[in-house]
Amino acid sequence: MNTAYDLTVKERILLNLMAQDHANGDEFATVDEVSQTGMADLCGVSRPHISTSCKELVKEGFAVMLLRHVAGHDAKISTYRLTDKGRVKASSIRRVFPSLEIGQILERPGYREVRKRDRANEIKDLRTELGNLTGRMVKIERRISLLEEDGL
Repeated sequence: MNTAYDLTVKERILLNLMAQDHANGDEFATVDEVSQTGMADLCGVSRPHISTSCKELVKEGFAVMLLRHVAGHDAKISTYRLTDKGRVKASSIRRVFPSLEIGQILERPGYREVRKRDRANEIKDLRTELGNLTGRMVKIERRISLLEEDGL
């Protein structure tokens, strides 16, 4: 059975945009799922990777980039919508997965667990760094005290 690992990032973006097509018709405002950040979360890849893939999809004529208001953002942001050519391509990809929900197709298996592990490791590293900084701070404070005791 196919999994998200069988799909390229561009194919996952196309499927996501197809799933959001109903909410993506307003030329002034739209949903976060068609922004780069929203697609990165849904597709399980980094935002820079989404950005590069979206530029390629626009260049290939599968999508258009629009600056629109998205709830939760102060300014207009880059959002994407399928072109007719993109809808045809997304439909052909979707036919490979007729019984699965789009969310099951987009998300890589185990992505959330990997993400939790990455965050846990980052927290551990930051705590270690904070401990090192605290140690340095104590040494600096001692040195200042000694200098102040000797007189300015």
